[in-house]
Amino acid sequence: MASTPVRTADSLLSALDPLPYPRCMRELALRVRVMSPLRPVLDALEARGAYERGIAVVAASVARDTQWIAEHIADADPFVRGHALRVADSLQVPETVYESALGDACEAVRRDLLRAIVVGRRTALADRLVDGLRRDRGDAEAARLLPGCAPETVARLLPGLFHAVTGWKTLAKRHPRAVLDAAEQALATLPEALRAPWWNRYAPAVTATVTAEPLRALALLERLGPETMPLQPWEHFGDFAAADPGRFLRLLLTPAWHAVRRYRVLGPGVLRTLARSGAPELATYGKVLADDGELAPLLRALPPAQRHSFYAAAHEGRGAGVVTVDAVVLEALPRRCVAEEARRMAEAARESGGPANDRSPSCAPPSCASRSWTCPSPTASATPAWSATSPPRTTPTRRPSRSTRWPAGPPGRRTRRRFSPRPRRT
Repeated sequence: MASTPVRTADSLLSALDPLPYPRCMRELALRVRVMSPLRPVLDALEARGAYERGIAVVAASVARDTQWIAEHIADADPFVRGHALRVADSLQVPETVYESALGDACEAVRRDLLRAIVVGRRTALADRLVDGLRRDRGDAEAARLLPGCAPETVARLLPGLFHAVTGWKTLAKRHPRAVLDAAEQALATLPEALRAPWWNRYAPAVTATVTAEPLRALALLERLGPETMPLQPWEHFGDFAAADPGRFLRLLLTPAWHAVRRYRVLGPGVLRTLARSGAPELATYGKVLADDGELAPLLRALPPAQRHSFYAAAHEGRGAGVVTVDAVVLEALPRRCVAEEARRMAEAARESGGPANDRSPSCAPPSCASRSWTCPSPTASATPAWSATSPPRTTPTRRPSRSTRWPAGPPGRRTRRRFSPRPRRT
């Protein structure tokens, strides 16, 4: 009995039906390579349901049937259309096929076609379509095609399409200078009172260009920045610090960037880059952090040999104010300087009438929140600074045995069990 395309399609589906997906795809690829002619079998599969049409588009991709794929890049089925668009570039589907498919396509199909043109970097086709698409479909459709256009076309159209762009990452990655030029032009024409709403809406546009053009983005923030820094550029502070630490430190000292200093937005990597850059603005930045009580993270980012001198320079010329023993700063300082600084802090706190012997967690190290602490000393004979302002130690100096009862903690506080029972066997 002669084999017909319908019987061949039935045999193929019967062989693939019981297999799991990975083996199904391998079996399909093996059968398609030896199947001739293939086009009648594809037509027989396409005449059936959605599953069979999905098998047909995979088979056409394996067989590299360019004509069949070109006929289905605007298919109504999302799976068939998506798979056809993914392999269209490798099969070199002509640009005229895209142009004709866009003519009467619905919105979902048109969006997928425009995305495929951008991803495939069909620049000539995008330049040829963008003006007519803007005239017929509006600014939103033209803005979707804009990342695939040439730099000259983007520079010409972006100022008028700036309000319609939603995918800033792709556009800024390919055309960062055009995005910054359009942003600078828009900000220059706005009065100062309207810049804050502009930044609230278009901060992602400038943020997306920081990786490619950090110096230009930094200059835009210096000249035309908002009164309060928006949240979006915070993730790119490392790029600013690596590009120009001095300019970035000057920006951090402005009132608009007060929230960045206050809420410790700068991560350890950014602080390390700034601390080891040697920028002259670092000393002024340290004084500002000392006034805000946020100097400890910057101290930890410095090399250990420079921490004490930087700490002394940051506190030079400051008034007394409210003096406490800042254990967080003491932990960041080198060990050889801790005793001297702790003694100085305690004496200053005593002179100002502050709680010099306060051992609350806010002014004591984490290991000292529940017991008195002796400040580490570089030599065994040095007098501990903390012991001069603290009551005598009441805890035993030797480690107690198992039978020794520990003193009860404060009322309402649960004490940690020293020995946990052996877990039960279930």
